[in-house]
Amino acid sequence: MIFRPTKKTIKRFAELLLKGEVISFPTETVYGLGANAFDPVAVEKIFKIKKRPFFDPLIVHISDYRMFDSIVENHFDKRIVEKLIKRFWPGPLTLVLPKSPLIPDIVTAGLKTVAVRMPDNPVALSLIRESKVPVAAPSANRFGMISPVTAIQVQEQLSHKIPILDGGRTSVGVESTIIDLSKKKISILRPGGISVSEIEKVLNQKISLKNKSIKTVAPGQLKNHYSTFTPLFTVSSKFIYNLLPYANRLPVILIFWKKPSLGNNYIKWFSKDGDSKTVCRNLFITLHSADSEKKKAILVEIPLLNKRDGFNYTILDRLTKASRGNERSLFVRTLLHKYI
Repeated sequence: MIFRPTKKTIKRFAELLLKGEVISFPTETVYGLGANAFDPVAVEKIFKIKKRPFFDPLIVHISDYRMFDSIVENHFDKRIVEKLIKRFWPGPLTLVLPKSPLIPDIVTAGLKTVAVRMPDNPVALSLIRESKVPVAAPSANRFGMISPVTAIQVQEQLSHKIPILDGGRTSVGVESTIIDLSKKKISILRPGGISVSEIEKVLNQKISLKNKSIKTVAPGQLKNHYSTFTPLFTVSSKFIYNLLPYANRLPVILIFWKKPSLGNNYIKWFSKDGDSKTVCRNLFITLHSADSEKKKAILVEIPLLNKRDGFNYTILDRLTKASRGNERSLFVRTLLHKYI
């Protein structure tokens, strides 16, 4: 059930949240599947609808700083937090901080930390303000699959009974960046809509990109994630361009920037010029499009990328996890033998 985000529908969706129901709503990153973060019974419904394991914590979305104060404990470096909030909120940055007792354990997978962010989307902010409660919300998709960036994609993956606020295509196109501020050593737990270099510039320090315990701290940490229904394979630029002459007989091919000479229907590109922010924004929408072709496979070009350069870390993270387990596939080896 898809609804336009009018004042009336936003009020109705807020009432559903307060009644313990689960709804879907747009953010600037991807569409979320939300419930009242203070209601453990409602939050449990999210896990059941998504078939999400209970060890995977949720992000809590807020609309103002009073909510922030109610869900985190006052045991963190305020100077660092204030710098990040001032620069990136509202926006696609999630902070992991010590949690308040008001947040049920089911939201945080029993951890003493909570992941919190303020979305930069007028529909999301209006909904949270109207409900007057923080909203726990992972992406509105089947667990482990590509996140939805349109209302239709939510409906295609989840039950048609889930009420969805349609805010159009999301502007950032991938999930938020998650940064752990609960320890002395600051770490990026998940790359996303804010680049590592932007955060490092604000904090004036290098941030760790590795954390051995991240699997238990934040969402999106499983090695196999963001999957298409069609098997997806990441391959080198050289491999991709050697295959292009045979594109009519091949699966869907995704490349990083448009080549004017390529006119095949099954060759798609993430951007016109390879700009990492544009590639990042178009990543999921292009994967959804490739998936809808229902071919035998999707081949995605992976050029040599510097993780700290722009949004490359986010791009590599999503595509590596989407292709996990397919690297040594007989399909790709057969393709190599046949065409190269």
